[in-house]
Amino acid sequence: MLANKIFNIRKEIMEFKNKAKELIKEYNTTDPFKLADYLKIEIVYLDYVDWYGSYAVIQNRKYIFLNGNLDKASQIFVCSHELGHSFHEYEHVLTFKNYALFGEDTLEKEANIFAASLISYMDAEYLFDIQTETSNEILKVIMKYL
Repeated sequence: MLANKIFNIRKEIMEFKNKAKELIKEYNTTDPFKLADYLKIEIVYLDYVDWYGSYAVIQNRKYIFLNGNLDKASQIFVCSHELGHSFHEYEHVLTFKNYALFGEDTLEKEANIFAASLISYMDAEYLFDIQTETSNEILKVIMKYL
């Protein structure tokens, strides 16, 4: 029973890692904003106070809502995370609040696995140049899923 559960968890992890690799190969980019565009996911910037972002399907249209107040690096990381949610099969709104970064929820873990995989292929020098304290905190949490 425990062995089956572990096997299923590892299988899900590999699915999200492989999905990131497949997208990079298919669209020749690691940019989550371009990937969202290719996947017909609209990105909307909002003036969130305590949310980093959220993913939603509204009337069969996919959206990523991002906090327009975040720095560029943080928006890249959060967009990568929200893009990971687009591969789940559900139709309710998810929010990526500050504390959700540390959540142990399976959906959040899988989105972080996807984001970590995507980010691991990005230009490290560019990310280093645009990093901030906030983006460093987000990156620390996401990258532990590699």
